[in-house]
Amino acid sequence: LIVASSDLSHFHSEETARSLDGAFLKLVESFSPKKIWEGVRGRRVEACGFGPIMTVMVATKHLGAKKVNILKYATSAEALFGSQSSVVGYMAAAFIKSEN
Repeated sequence: LIVASSDLSHFHSEETARSLDGAFLKLVESFSPKKIWEGVRGRRVEACGFGPIMTVMVATKHLGAKKVNILKYATSAEALFGSQSSVVGYMAAAFIKSEN
């Protein structure tokens, strides 16, 4: 098991966060560290821990992972006392070697 932890976008409206984070999720699904780097560098997406995420991608690819599953996406607006005007995005993903 290899774990990386990161928030995604920070302190945007719920709508803006979902847009930014949706673009980040697509980059994660591409299983391309280079695309993540380009997205962050170009300020099209946000993730404070993009480095650890890219590192996990490289490591799991080296170990034979071939697929990415986005397990869950949410924002802090979904919490009991969450605000929709200033949210943080969160994602859980698994890099999978086989379907077994």
